[in-house]
Amino acid sequence: MQRLLILGGTEDITLEEIERELTTQTAHSEPLVKQDLLAMPLREAREHFERAYLQQQLLLCNGKVGQLAKRVGMERTHLYRKLRSLGVDFRNLGED
Repeated sequence: MQRLLILGGTEDITLEEIERELTTQTAHSEPLVKQDLLAMPLREAREHFERAYLQQQLLLCNGKVGQLAKRVGMERTHLYRKLRSLGVDFRNLGED
């Protein structure tokens, strides 16, 4: 975000610009699958991945769970249940 603000002009920063920047930075700085995930049982590794994935997507949606549901292709009620089961705090990130 800071990089976009420094490089940006007078226009607003779009969601696409943020996503592109996050994807670029992540691709260069971290492997897609970390070794510690590979050492875990499948169920535990999947929970870690789902938690990280949904937290990142939720940030990109400004904390709006309804928008997140559309983005990840889940029914909203199932998504709420999934977020709770993974311990993802969605209440403090934005209005729904």
